[in-house]
Amino acid sequence: MVNELRPFDALIASDSASALRWYERRRDDLRAAPIHLHDWARLLCSLGRRSEAEPLFDQLASLDEYAMFVAGQRLIASLEAGASLEQALRQTPLGSHSGCLPAISAATTEFDISRRPLESRHIAICGVSFCGSTLLDMLLEGLPGVASIGESVWLTLSFVDGRSVPRNHAVAHGPGVQECNCCGPRCEFLTPNFRNALWLNPTDWYFRIAERLDTRILVSADKNLEKIVVFDPQLRFQALVVFKSPKHAWASVRSKMKNDLAPEASFEEMTKYMAVWKRVYSEMVGAFKPRDGKVFLDFDRFAEAPEANFRSLTAALDLEYDPTALVRPSPGHSLGGNGAAFRRVRDADYRVDVRPLGEPAIPDDHAAWIDSQVDITELHATMRRLSEEREALLI
Repeated sequence: MVNELRPFDALIASDSASALRWYERRRDDLRAAPIHLHDWARLLCSLGRRSEAEPLFDQLASLDEYAMFVAGQRLIASLEAGASLEQALRQTPLGSHSGCLPAISAATTEFDISRRPLESRHIAICGVSFCGSTLLDMLLEGLPGVASIGESVWLTLSFVDGRSVPRNHAVAHGPGVQECNCCGPRCEFLTPNFRNALWLNPTDWYFRIAERLDTRILVSADKNLEKIVVFDPQLRFQALVVFKSPKHAWASVRSKMKNDLAPEASFEEMTKYMAVWKRVYSEMVGAFKPRDGKVFLDFDRFAEAPEANFRSLTAALDLEYDPTALVRPSPGHSLGGNGAAFRRVRDADYRVDVRPLGEPAIPDDHAAWIDSQVDITELHATMRRLSEEREALLI
């Protein structure tokens, strides 16, 4: 047991068997941890073992956060047993979401939640917040045959009072609902029915989104591995790991913080953030093993010579290069992302101007502390080497 991997650690290493063993050995202890029960059930469903998750559904059905997912899985079981949709809707207990029956009925009438979509190609942008993912997401969206969903997590969540909460499935639009960055609430793709259908059956999450956007190549920018392994526990994608130097990364985050922080508090926030930066990228350099491999992109270097680096990146990702995507990418049906970045692009009529980052705007003592952290500077050097090796192979 000493060396037993946690589910997250096992899944980023493409070891679903170890994750399942961890859950099974703690079956009784997890009753008080519904998030683990939910992730366990999602993993079983993703592996085609829905019947084994039935006891977990019993524990999750009364919880608002998970009742929609449980209702969907039980509807699918009824449909697979031969019931018509009308029969399945009548006989399936909806738990705490019984009031959402009209919304569930509308979603399942338009979308066949029991059908598994065709597998598409998925490029997952990974990294920390404000790593440059929004810009890369927009640029890749502009390439031929590519569509982006941005931060897909917002398909089934809302942002209320400074935190993410399950979307009210009975309400089509409203406060906190993240709408399409291009069309707003009028979007013909990211409709309430599609969002509800996806929450009823989130298995093959990214493939369902790709099918909805009518693309064979989907780019996402969920970035956070803890989210991504829930959406696709089998890691059926190619990872694009985007990073800035530690100083530039902190400068980007610091620019979004309150200006009235005392120097001591600001320094403490910096050390906390750098611990997150180190953990996230250590995982991505080390244990993380997506099925289709990893490509590292040094955003600092990208911004210094965007045309040459964008051409190199598209070659590494085996995408068709189009120079116009670097100047004026086509707006897509994406969610979330850096709001300020989107506003700048929209205000410029979807024209992009990539410029060097310049010197990071951080206090001298912050810069000195970062320079003194050998593990952080060595990790950054490793990622730069991986990025440069990728570029050298394509020259």
